[in-house]
Amino acid sequence: MRTTHARTKKVPARAGQGIIPGTLDMLVLKAVSGRARHGESITRWILERSGFELHVGYGSLYPALRRLERRGQLTSRWGRSDRNRRARYYRISAAGRRALNARISDWKTFAAAVTASLARTGPARSPRRRDRSGSKS
Repeated sequence: MRTTHARTKKVPARAGQGIIPGTLDMLVLKAVSGRARHGESITRWILERSGFELHVGYGSLYPALRRLERRGQLTSRWGRSDRNRRARYYRISAAGRRALNARISDWKTFAAAVTASLARTGPARSPRRRDRSGSKS
């Protein structure tokens, strides 16, 4: 077992997956939607809220934070962490909140479509077509 953080519970070394492409920005925006957080706090939030399934490396997180800040969806300021270390804290902006709401809506639509597709047991049937004489084919 490895420890993901001193204050979090131990998780098996093989637990968890990476993030599905295109979802990291949404997860970061959600993580900072309640309060300002620094990078380590964001990764911990994602890990804990996902039941220790989604692992975000710093090599993915910090480019995403810079990208979201450039788009005006995040603001940042320097402060002190719980360990009294200098840390950059990120907060969602009004534009970020609008983007988050749109991404959540898109995600729910996508997830419902995938779930419905996986629930089907046989091949999809196309609607029956009528031939020119008016009878069903």
